[in-house]
Amino acid sequence: MNKIVSIVEKLKKIPAIIWFAFVSASYIFANLYITGVSFLQYNDVVKEVLGENAAQYAQMFTVPPWLVFFTTALIGGAIFELILHLVYRSLYIRTRTNSDAVFFKTAARLFYAVSNVITGLYGLIYLKYPGFFDYGSLILNFAVYTAAYTLAYLVAAEAVINPKFVAKAFINLYYIYFGIYILFSAVGLIDAATGGGEVSTIIGYSVRLGLVAIFSAVLYFTVYKKLKEKEKNFIDIQPPKEPPDNEIFKGYGF
Repeated sequence: MNKIVSIVEKLKKIPAIIWFAFVSASYIFANLYITGVSFLQYNDVVKEVLGENAAQYAQMFTVPPWLVFFTTALIGGAIFELILHLVYRSLYIRTRTNSDAVFFKTAARLFYAVSNVITGLYGLIYLKYPGFFDYGSLILNFAVYTAAYTLAYLVAAEAVINPKFVAKAFINLYYIYFGIYILFSAVGLIDAATGGGEVSTIIGYSVRLGLVAIFSAVLYFTVYKKLKEKEKNFIDIQPPKEPPDNEIFKGYGF
């Protein structure tokens, strides 16, 4: 872990705008298939609505592919940066986190971008086998991003997170993280099951709900327990504070 911390220390010198570009590019790479499919579906809808006039007005209503991917990348990068800022502010306020926001954000950006590249690589399979999309996006993505976020937190815990609250902060973040996955998975499963969704979609949501339970248990015993022990053993060495002048002789009748 110390090696990764030292790497992040070096990478945090990279300007934020370069990181934003890198994260945005990794985001569109991870979502290459779904963005492309959405683009094609949009064009089909436009042609269907225009009907016989499609050839005449197509250029007016269709969007260039490069603009779709570029805009998607910017939006994805911006949303990530917003969430990252809110998470750091929450940790800073609640746990008196070290003020090295650059290190914290660099660690998060690094692991998020790497996880995007990983999901994007196996996402290329969707181009030839579209039926694999539900399994990959619902199951594999969850596993990859959960592992990446956990590693990012552990790296941040070594250098930024206050040792007095390192376990508390971890469990609070994962309550929210897993809670969001449970909510969306449950809603998605109910919608697919009652609305005649694809079998692969139903299986994907079902397996992901099971994975949430498994990952919760694994992270509790392998990560949270160790962080809790670290939290208990931490000794906050602070220099003794001198009492105010008017408190020095309090109790002695002065």
